Amino acid sequence: MADHIFRYDPTLGRCTNFDLPRRGTEVRFISLDESRGQLEVLIPIYRTGQMGIMTIRSEADMAEARRVAQSANYMRRERNSRKRFFSP
Repeated sequence: MADHIFRYDPTLGRCTNFDLPRRGTEVRFISLDESRGQLEVLIPIYRTGQMGIMTIRSEADMAEARRVAQSANYMRRERNSRKRFFSP
């Protein structure tokens, strides 16, 4: 399974599977980067010359991301409804 990354949780004794966005990635080396204050998993994708970056987020980070996404969706719906209503 070269097109997946697994995270092992020792407290639960189970793995979580994350699919990579490309098939045939040939992952050979995985690096961790904490230089920007947030843990990122760096995955070089050799066949396509790309770099996959997986950001590890806490539950609080995910809740904030959901709140921002919902707010953006609300603003987009409002903007689209005004366009329909006021466009000639």
